[in-house]
Amino acid sequence: MHPIAHRAIAAIVCLLASFVLFLQASGSPYRILIYADGEEIASRVGVLVADELLLTATELVSQGDRIEVVDPSTGARLVATVRSSTEWYTLLSVSGLQGTASRVAAQVPSSGESLHLGMIDGSRREGILHSEIEPDSTGSGAYRFSMSVSPEEVGTPVLNSCGNLVAVSWGMLSDSALAVTVGLSGTYAAMVDVLDRDSVQYEVSDSPCLSLEEQLGQARMAKEELEASSQTLEDSLNAIVDAISAGGQATQREIAALNVQRNALEDQLAATTAEMARQDSLISEKTTLQAEIETLQADYELLQAELEELEEQSRHHLSIVAALGVVVLGVTLLFLMRAARRRREAEAVLNKTADRLQEVEEENVRRSATYADVLLAGSGPSGEEVRVKLSGAVLAQSENGVILGRSSAAAGCVITEGSVSRKHARIRLSSRGLEIEDLNSLNGTMVNGVRLTPGSPHPLPNGATLAIGDVDLKVTELNR
Repeated sequence: MHPIAHRAIAAIVCLLASFVLFLQASGSPYRILIYADGEEIASRVGVLVADELLLTATELVSQGDRIEVVDPSTGARLVATVRSSTEWYTLLSVSGLQGTASRVAAQVPSSGESLHLGMIDGSRREGILHSEIEPDSTGSGAYRFSMSVSPEEVGTPVLNSCGNLVAVSWGMLSDSALAVTVGLSGTYAAMVDVLDRDSVQYEVSDSPCLSLEEQLGQARMAKEELEASSQTLEDSLNAIVDAISAGGQATQREIAALNVQRNALEDQLAATTAEMARQDSLISEKTTLQAEIETLQADYELLQAELEELEEQSRHHLSIVAALGVVVLGVTLLFLMRAARRRREAEAVLNKTADRLQEVEEENVRRSATYADVLLAGSGPSGEEVRVKLSGAVLAQSENGVILGRSSAAAGCVITEGSVSRKHARIRLSSRGLEIEDLNSLNGTMVNGVRLTPGSPHPLPNGATLAIGDVDLKVTELNR
């Protein structure tokens, strides 16, 4: 086999080996049913972390006297018992539960990192990690993230962009400091502590999860390597074709040279025979010439045999080279077809990742939007001073705005005066500027002496006078 063919086959083997892929998948969530006195009181979600062990949020689990887990493959309801429980996480033991355990992330998530909820129907709810609530004196902390969580979705796994587990959702939090409502969960450290403390044999990801930018870079590198390998293979194929062509031409030249030798011997034999006829009278010379003829005849026959053997070897060599060329050409064409398909797949992944990166960047731009802070200052009916400061960043980033009212549970900014309703009015930022909307309050809302129609947004310009019940305020936009 030609050395170039050896190198081509080695290149094919190495290139095929470089396309081996390892896929990692997270386990599916499970539905949890909580009963008290024989009645179902809640439905929650859990995630499988090891054989027959389910991790969920502690919220409401301790209030039931019976817990059941629905096996999605059979629909059977399996009885679960609490193996251990902390402030945020509860570990359930479920005998007979089958499925694929989720792989735990290799590192702690950071603020701004892309996360998603692995929903029980197989869909993804995208978002980011907003921030971490610092631990209090009891040592507990929590994550705030942008994905919404309904009561039935409490316990849904929070996954990073590689599908690895970082937490389970706990519910929603109305953050008065941020004047927004965010998703809430325990921390990664608290989750790992529960699993380690209970000696759970869980699986951890082999390597840290790459960001969208890093995944995009790897996709570009894979595409460039694939194109370089394809070019190398094409060059090897051209070299093999050239070698086959050159080998065939050399063999033809050797056959032609032997034919020339054979023709020369035939001419020499004819001349010797003529000379024997002319010297027929000279017996001694005839005998000598006859001996020479016999010697030449033997040489001729030997050369003829060598020529036939060489022709046979040449035909055999040509057949081997041709067969090798067909095989290598077929393998090369097959590989090029597969390489083209892989390249299209890589380009599709590259385009999808680029689109996702653009969406995340657009979302980050929206979330980083700012507006001037707004100060509402004035007095109540008894002359007491009232001052309310609204964050411009919160107004710019929140779609629902900030609610003014008497109740801290219902309002983001609280005015503790009897004439103010629990949820009195909403201030938000629209494309037209700052607006206020009366929320059907008892004592009404007025701007510059004009009473507002409940449910209808009204402009709130800088310097305007605002009446919230019996509290009179002046609107001042700061940092302008």
